Amino acid sequence: MKKHFFTTIIALALFCVSASAQVSFGIKGGFNLSNIKLSESGLSISPKDLAGFHIGVIADIPLVSNLYLQPGLFASRKGFEYSLNAFYNGGYVYPSVNKEVNVSVSLAAKPLYLELPLLLSYRLPINTGLSLALEAGPYAAYGIGGDAVFTASYDGQEVLNEKQDFFKDSQINRFDVGAQIGLGLYVGRFLFSAGYQIGLTNLAMEEVGSELVLEPDSKAVNRNLIISAGIRF
Repeated sequence: MKKHFFTTIIALALFCVSASAQVSFGIKGGFNLSNIKLSESGLSISPKDLAGFHIGVIADIPLVSNLYLQPGLFASRKGFEYSLNAFYNGGYVYPSVNKEVNVSVSLAAKPLYLELPLLLSYRLPINTGLSLALEAGPYAAYGIGGDAVFTASYDGQEVLNEKQDFFKDSQINRFDVGAQIGLGLYVGRFLFSAGYQIGLTNLAMEEVGSELVLEPDSKAVNRNLIISAGIRF
């Protein structure tokens, strides 16, 4: 099913490219500010945002007046940070509420995705060579790498600093599908955009036998703010 989804997106983009003689191509890249929305057994966990990047290529395909299809292929670094401060008295660990902190644990996760957005772009002309665009559509992504760094300290001394492969060494779903919406500004060959991605795929998995299956009591979905600039050729 996952392969079919990717194949459908690629086939649709190729069909649109072949159907239009006015297609332009370009490069686009910029800044990610991403996070992951976590919940387990009804309890929400709030990690911190993590800065990342995206870089890739786009096609700009005119459909009808002012309406364009814009598929792309990107490498996109997402992630999140989570930290916990606690007090350990030799037998129990307490949350650090009105207590001295002597245990600190943190996780910085930086997964790298290969991402295929497929956006509809409606452009309102403002002046010659200048347009404001409303852009929205689905994206599909597949985790191809990245790492997770775990650190822990006790009484100010580091007792753990371990780096793992984010996907290989954890029970995380590599496949992600979601929606993207944003605004764009087109100035001649140059483009500038801001958008937001909402992941719709549960990334939380559990090991059952020798297979990874979706974790029914946990949910983890990607969230990502995107600031981009690019040029069309």
